Amino acid sequence: MIGYSSLRKFIIPVVACSALALVGCGGGDDDDDGGEATPTATPVPPMDDYFRITDMVLLDSDSGVDLDGDGTIDNNIDAALDGISTSLSTSIEQALLDNGIPEECPPDEPTCVSVDSIMSVVNSLLDSVFSTESLSDALSQPIEDGDVHYILEFAESGANVELEWFKGEFDNVGYRTTDSLGVQDGALDSAGDGTFGPGDLTLTFQFTYTDATTGEENTIDIFLTLNDAITEIDGYNSEVLNDIIFGGAISIEELLDLVEEVLNRLQSAIDDIPGQGDPITLDIDKILSALDESLSVYADIDLDGDGVNEGFSIGIEGSAQHIEPLE
Repeated sequence: MIGYSSLRKFIIPVVACSALALVGCGGGDDDDDGGEATPTATPVPPMDDYFRITDMVLLDSDSGVDLDGDGTIDNNIDAALDGISTSLSTSIEQALLDNGIPEECPPDEPTCVSVDSIMSVVNSLLDSVFSTESLSDALSQPIEDGDVHYILEFAESGANVELEWFKGEFDNVGYRTTDSLGVQDGALDSAGDGTFGPGDLTLTFQFTYTDATTGEENTIDIFLTLNDAITEIDGYNSEVLNDIIFGGAISIEELLDLVEEVLNRLQSAIDDIPGQGDPITLDIDKILSALDESLSVYADIDLDGDGVNEGFSIGIEGSAQHIEPLE
C-alpha cells in the first residue's frame, strides 16, 4: 500500500535528474572505466490505496462541485425537496377533501376523522423524508450505525488515477469490498489535489420515521444514483482524507420512485387511523403525474444533452480513513 508516497511518482524523475546532475542523467556511457556507476532510482510501486468513508453530510446550496462546467457550484436539492414537500402536502389535502373527509370535526362526534388530523400524519412523514436535514441523516446515519460501508480505491491506471467506489462489509477483523458502486477517472498532482469523474455513483439513503398513529419506528431504504458525479480530493495522503467533496444529479425519475414509496407508506398510515368510516384512497397515480410536471421547475442539470433539465444537483462532503481490505 503506497498512499501519499506514490504521488512521488509524478515528481521523482525531475528531482532525480537534479540530484544526479554531477554524475549524469539519462544512462549515457561513461568513458572513465574507473568511474562509479550512475545510481538507479528506487522504483515506486503503483498506487493502490483503500479508504473507508467514516462520515457524509449534505452541503448547503452554496457548496459542492461544478457539474456542468459553467464555473459555478451546482447544488439545488434543497429547493427540489422543498417543492416536493409543498406539492405533495397540497395534493394530498385536496385528495382528502375530494374523498369527502371533513376539514374539521364537530366536537360532539368523537369518532370523526378530519383532514386536519390526517394531515398531521402526512406532514410528519413528509418532513421525515423531504428535507435536506432528513436526506442528510438518511445518508449519514447508516454509516454511523455500521449498516452501510463505502470503500474507496485509488489505483493508478497508466498516467492517471482511477477512483472506484465500492459497497463494503465488516467481517470480524476488517473490511472487504463487495459491489462496485461507480468508477471515476482522474489524476492527483504533487500536492495531493485531484478531481475525478464524471461517473455515475449509487448511494444508499435510509429514512427512519415514527408512525404518528402506532408510534412504531419504520425505515425506508432507497438507492439513489448521482448521475455524472464528480469527486474532488484536497491534500491526498495515505492515512486520512478530509473534506472529500462530491456531487451529482439525481434524476426526476428516481425522486418520483422515492415519492411513490412514501405515498404507499402514507396510504398504509391513513388506513390505520382509527375511527374513520369509508376507506380513504389516495389517487397515487394522479398525485405522481401532477408532481412530475411541477418537478421540472426545480431541475437544474441536463442529463442527456437534449437541452432539457432532468436532474437535481446535490453536493456532499465526507471523510475517509485508510484501511487494508480483507481478501
